[in-house]
Amino acid sequence: GGTHRYFTKVAHAHNVEVAFTNSIETELRDIITDKTSLVWIESPSNPTLTVTDISLVASFIADERAARAAAGNENS
Repeated sequence: GGTHRYFTKVAHAHNVEVAFTNSIETELRDIITDKTSLVWIESPSNPTLTVTDISLVASFIADERAARAAAGNENS
């Protein structure tokens, strides 16, 4: 969809590194780095309607390891 296309085409064209995951709650520690500035969440996801535990993700990025990261949520 549009979100995936934005991050693979538009963001990539502006030299923005993007990592995707289907299971953010279990893979967040593996994909977030010191360079991470945004964690984009689509919940419920399209097309599977998977619901992300946004509180869990927000708690993790509030941790010292990701203090410079912000969470964004798309649920249209």
